[in-house]
Amino acid sequence: GHSLRPRCDALHEQALELERALERQSDIGSLRVGATLTIGNYVAVPLMARFMREHPRARITLEVANMAEIARRVVNFEIDVGLVEGVLSEPDLDVITWCNDDLVVFCAPTHPFAKRAALDDDDLRDAIWVVREPGSGTRQAFEHAMHGILPDLQITLELQHIEAIKSAVETGLGVGCVSRRALAGAFRQGTLVPCHVPERDFRR
Repeated sequence: GHSLRPRCDALHEQALELERALERQSDIGSLRVGATLTIGNYVAVPLMARFMREHPRARITLEVANMAEIARRVVNFEIDVGLVEGVLSEPDLDVITWCNDDLVVFCAPTHPFAKRAALDDDDLRDAIWVVREPGSGTRQAFEHAMHGILPDLQITLELQHIEAIKSAVETGLGVGCVSRRALAGAFRQGTLVPCHVPERDFRR
């Protein structure tokens, strides 16, 4: 012990000096961010802008894909951090809850549901659905909200882009269900109408 003590003290001092050097380091360098479509289109850019104002020398890139693809890229070190909107069970990832959101069932103003005060499960079974593709966080949350009646739903269109879903619903092809964040503008303009579904929990 006495003979090893000086070497251990030297290693300890080197470790402390490394920590002090890292604390003095102000250059952020590059940060590769991945985000799912809802977050990439409606949430990530303001967050990145704020980060860049605080760290003007930082270089940030944003890649947008569905949740399964973002998780794969983080696991493979292709991106540094992923912002997703679903539940991940990947053992090689640390997952931190960072934001609350909810989905909204919506339709065109000319759809019969637009005049209804509330929809029940029979209405949901009768509807023609336009939804996100499997593997997306929005699809995962939609399926969770529809537990018990999911096999009975008439899903006729599966689209990868939220704007495409909104357009399809607006033209009368069916009823949709995406994040409230993605619908705020359309609701204000009256081109789409929210549907009240009290028997289902769309929080995530």
